[in-house]
Amino acid sequence: MKIHNFSRVLGFPFAICFAIILYLSIQNHDYDLSYWMIPPFVMVAIIFIMAPQIDFWWNKRNPPGVEQPVRDWLLTHSPFYQKLDSAGKKKFEDRLSIYLLGKEFITMAKQKQDGMPEDIKAVIAHNAIVITFYHEDFMMGDFDRIVVYQHPFPTPHNQFLHTVETEREDGVMLFALDYLLHGTINTKQYYNIGMHGHVEAFMKNNPTLPWDNLTETTWEHLLAICGFTREQIVSVIGFKNQDIIPVILTCYFTYPDRFRKVSPHDAGRLDGIFKSFSAVSFA
Repeated sequence: MKIHNFSRVLGFPFAICFAIILYLSIQNHDYDLSYWMIPPFVMVAIIFIMAPQIDFWWNKRNPPGVEQPVRDWLLTHSPFYQKLDSAGKKKFEDRLSIYLLGKEFITMAKQKQDGMPEDIKAVIAHNAIVITFYHEDFMMGDFDRIVVYQHPFPTPHNQFLHTVETEREDGVMLFALDYLLHGTINTKQYYNIGMHGHVEAFMKNNPTLPWDNLTETTWEHLLAICGFTREQIVSVIGFKNQDIIPVILTCYFTYPDRFRKVSPHDAGRLDGIFKSFSAVSFA
């Protein structure tokens, strides 16, 4: 059995030590002995405060891996994962399992006490692993919370219905679940808002990268690549003044072969940023 919460294991001996000293102090009426409770108490407090960092450090060195249903889903619905060799698949699965443990997934529904199912978490998170697969840092920076609505939603920053939003200041990515699932599984008929949200988060984490150099690809190019007009994409996302760059990046990852044929120069520029296709060939 793999340990996910190493901080609990680390803190357990100090907690036992504290309890034993407390018991002996009370049992023997030796209150001077109680001063020895301070060191283990301080250690327990430090471990409790540092638990997320300790657990992430442990899990990064001891990836728990993913369950077979998640692996089956990747084999069926993730072209990127499908084309990896066995070592690449292992790397992808390890990173995905670490990412899932390192992020908070929140369901905005009336009945949310049971939390978000693990397979839904994996469907959402696999976008992050695709984008950062050839990067050392794959945790999407400070975007620590993924919030899922059952339908299009308004937010305090954008008080109109939309299906995807990223807020770096709040460290949150928000998605409408139905749109996300359809766009992930059936990319021929639906725009991939799951990938859109993650590339938007990546851009906000890396604002100094040369995004403005993507000058070859227009909305007409994107129509040839993904089959959706600007109006259709804007209608799905919900933002009338939608920046084209996140859409370009979404199409780069979702339709790599068509993107390379229609916009070879921008594909080369994006290869230089993501290095996603230098070692992987897509049919």
